Amino acid sequence: LPPPTPKKNPFQRFHCANVLLSLEEQQRQGILCDVTVLVEGREVRAHRAILAASSRYFLQALLGYNGPPGEPIINLPDKVNLEHTS
Repeated sequence: LPPPTPKKNPFQRFHCANVLLSLEEQQRQGILCDVTVLVEGREVRAHRAILAASSRYFLQALLGYNGPPGEPIINLPDKVNLEHTS
């Protein structure tokens, strides 16, 4: 028999949603943002950990970042547009 499927705890779902809403608000206000992404000539401030957890592209870019010391700046290729940054 396969192992029993764990029951979803409603608190977990609520907590996860609140965490995401809080992170979105922090990003909007520039709170704890620690990376700048350049896309279509525009600067978008973001959280490194969120980018790295959400995208292998950003994970590799951040792990391999060898620019000036301090906050990383990632310049996205022209084929990327702002449609995917909100």
